[in-house]
Amino acid sequence: MRVSLRWLRELIELPEDPATLAERLTLAGLEVETITRAGEHLAGVVAAEVLAEEPHPNRPDLRLVAVGDGRTRCTVACGAPNIPPPGGRVAFAPPGARIGSTTVEARKLGGVDSLGVLCSEADLDIGTDAAGLLLLPDSVPPGADLRDALELDDVLLDLAVTPNRPDALGHLGVARELGALLHRPVRLPTPPAFTRGPREIDLPVRVDDPAGCPRYGAQVVRGLRVASSPWHLRYRLHTLGVRPVSNLVDVTNLVLLLFAQPLHAFDLLQLRGPAVVVRRARPGETIWTLDGVERTLTGDDLLICDAERPVALAGIMGGLDSEIRDSTTDVLIECACFDPRSIRRTSRRLGLASESSFRFERGTDRGGIPHALAYAAGLIADLGRGRVCGDPLDAGGPGPDPQPLRLRPARLARIAGRPYSKDEISTTLQRLGCRVRFTPDDAAEVLPPTWRPDLTREIDLIEEITRIVGYAELPSTPPVLAAAPRTPGNWERLAPLRTLLVARGLTETVNLVFEDHDTLAAFGAATDELVRLRNPLDAARPFLRTTLLPALLRDLRTAFAHRAPGAALFEIGKTFHRHPDDPARPPDEVWRLAATLAGQRLEWLAGNAPNYDFYDAADVVANVARAAFHRTYRLRPDPDRLPWCHPRAACIVDIEDHPAGFAGELHPRLAQTLDVPQGTLVLEIDLRPERFHTTPVQARDLPRFPAVRRDLAAVFDESVTAGAVAAAARELGPDFLEHVAVFDVYRGEPVPPGKKSLAFAFSYRHPDRTLTDPEVELAHRRLVDGLAARFAVTIRR
Repeated sequence: MRVSLRWLRELIELPEDPATLAERLTLAGLEVETITRAGEHLAGVVAAEVLAEEPHPNRPDLRLVAVGDGRTRCTVACGAPNIPPPGGRVAFAPPGARIGSTTVEARKLGGVDSLGVLCSEADLDIGTDAAGLLLLPDSVPPGADLRDALELDDVLLDLAVTPNRPDALGHLGVARELGALLHRPVRLPTPPAFTRGPREIDLPVRVDDPAGCPRYGAQVVRGLRVASSPWHLRYRLHTLGVRPVSNLVDVTNLVLLLFAQPLHAFDLLQLRGPAVVVRRARPGETIWTLDGVERTLTGDDLLICDAERPVALAGIMGGLDSEIRDSTTDVLIECACFDPRSIRRTSRRLGLASESSFRFERGTDRGGIPHALAYAAGLIADLGRGRVCGDPLDAGGPGPDPQPLRLRPARLARIAGRPYSKDEISTTLQRLGCRVRFTPDDAAEVLPPTWRPDLTREIDLIEEITRIVGYAELPSTPPVLAAAPRTPGNWERLAPLRTLLVARGLTETVNLVFEDHDTLAAFGAATDELVRLRNPLDAARPFLRTTLLPALLRDLRTAFAHRAPGAALFEIGKTFHRHPDDPARPPDEVWRLAATLAGQRLEWLAGNAPNYDFYDAADVVANVARAAFHRTYRLRPDPDRLPWCHPRAACIVDIEDHPAGFAGELHPRLAQTLDVPQGTLVLEIDLRPERFHTTPVQARDLPRFPAVRRDLAAVFDESVTAGAVAAAARELGPDFLEHVAVFDVYRGEPVPPGKKSLAFAFSYRHPDRTLTDPEVELAHRRLVDGLAARFAVTIRR
């Protein structure tokens, strides 16, 4: 939400500098992300008086315009069609002036010196009109700084508004927040004075779905003339990111930015009946929306209709048939309150979002409808020189009286850590717009304002009091927590695994759970296994993921797109699997670990290979098996079950002889399709809780004595797996054999065909003393002899 400080100062006294205000808002929960100064990009641009003009001698498309800024006279070549006669005022950028990042210089056009630029709104980035010059009022003196003459200087605050604060999506709501923080009154904006004339037209309003539209307000304004809005209104909208259209449309956008209340203006003469009906769509019914798209509706969509047809998607976008045109003279202004869930569902299903739907999805102020409607009607009548006809139409009214919330000062003191007096409680809540009354038992009965739909519980009031008074006022008190034994949940089980993988050089990622059908199918998912969302956030990815790898590979692609020499990424999350034989049964949610490695290895990782290879993926599997499961594992080649992996490196991961995942090299064709490097390694392991080691974890001291490493390189039969050799080594080795790891595999000369060379690293460490070289040599020789006897190997010396 972008907020204009100049506009805020029309609503509340704010002598503070922008940085101070930003800090106060941020500490109170309305985070100010950026502060931008509007107008500072126009240094040196001034108002100039047109003194004379004549044709260009060499360029028929240009005119030579003599202008004066009160001190000097300059001749400028200009091709605009609206050069004013002598005495008119224009925006002039003389040589040396700065427009954005560009410094204006004198130059020759058609052989004639042009000393500067006469500017349009678009040139100066203060509007969208690029067709002609920006013409200034004759009252502006030549030489006046354009920023002062047009009041262009402003400070824009970009707020990160949380979904529970829809009131802060308008300037009035932000002003109210500042008023509560700074103990200052807020001026409620009032429209230009107007007189309500007779109704002139019978216009029935009927709401067939009160749950979808609790309140519908409307006002007829007739005799209007559509024109461009005044300069100040157009500039205000432009700086806040809204494109000015016309006086009638611009007022609806202004009210949205001021009150956080979306409006819609219908061309009254295009409404058949005329009548207004708020109802649900009929299945298959269609409407052409303002963006020129015909949309097919369901019975869940809410419509605004006339006597015969739909004329707007309620709360989202108007229809083409009733839009405001240059010929419009009579309008119906809609100001309503819609059910947030209904708007959210329709917006997501259609993939159609707007500033209006953004606010309706979060909730609007039902009680503020009359004032916003009157403000809009008065301003439209003033700018369009029309007349307001009759009282506003109001279907649904303000609704039932809200129930007061009960606030117990004792609970407030217990949660906040300090007591608050009755006066402090009452004053703080009243500054927020609440009505407060204390009962005989010293509890406060609080009636929140209609613009704060987030205040529904006692804890909400406690948060507001501590927030407005200031968290800095709270004492620092360490909490007292009673520790009770309990079975660890998945998060506790997985935390050490995360730590281990990060220590091994992998980076954790977190991705959304949505995928497309084709990508999931490429990783082996059956169509009847997929869970399809009714209202997906992204229409291109309407399914819940059955594997973590696609999103992880997109992360890998992004890393290489940013010129990373290598990347090792992992994610721990849930996958979702439907039961084809029982669709009514909730889908299974399975915790999984996925990892992908590609490119250059980290320099500090053990090993001599410059790039990640299959054995790095195997090392991740080994660490997971030891850390998460405390169980034995093996990698079993099975390329037929893993078509998304390269046949030469496609293994099923067995945990104690039960399949638990896979590891391998991504198939070259799939790597090309996904635009990731060839040779990318992938793995995925099932982390369901029943697989975890459930015996209590015991702590032990860090080793106090050094480890001794010995290596072994031996030629084995091709059928012998590295895992089998490592398991045998643990069985045959001494008690102080701490770790066994394979670090190299070699095939080729001088190793005979059908054989392979495996290289292992053995780590010896005694827990109570330092090992001597003789005892390490003796233990290692016995281990090597045992392996040679068991596997009939040739030791490479």
